[in-house]
Amino acid sequence: MHTIHALVAALLLVLSANAAAVTITVVDIPTRGVKQRILYLRPDAPIANLIILPGGTGYLNIQNDGSLPTPVSTCNPAVRNRQALADRGFAVGLVDVTTDLNLGNYVDLLEVLRYMQGRDAVPTWIVGGSTITEAALDFAINLPLTYSMGAVFYSP
Repeated sequence: MHTIHALVAALLLVLSANAAAVTITVVDIPTRGVKQRILYLRPDAPIANLIILPGGTGYLNIQNDGSLPTPVSTCNPAVRNRQALADRGFAVGLVDVTTDLNLGNYVDLLEVLRYMQGRDAVPTWIVGGSTITEAALDFAINLPLTYSMGAVFYSP
């Protein structure tokens, strides 16, 4: 048991010591004739991509300067901890509603996946909970096996 605790402590130390510079970009991805906006946090050498779908209304209202002025951004734990995730080597794509006010559309999410995997060929995870769980699940199970992707679901 002590060996496991020591291993976990060593892993946490390595992850926190590997904090890298993070570039934050607002990206408008063309899809279905509309735009899918994401806030993209990318460390210098990502170890994985996280596509984060906020629950609730899903409306982050990502501003051009990267700010997130809605209650969803402060309530969602993955959104709230985006910088900590990026500091530990995860590229993070926070997915907002599209310009036609859609969230969780398969085609839109596929474009986000392509965008992120096109920058870094690392394992990719879709993270969704609360009211977006079903859309995240639908995306994960219908994605062709040619894409490498895992899924994390949570719900209060």
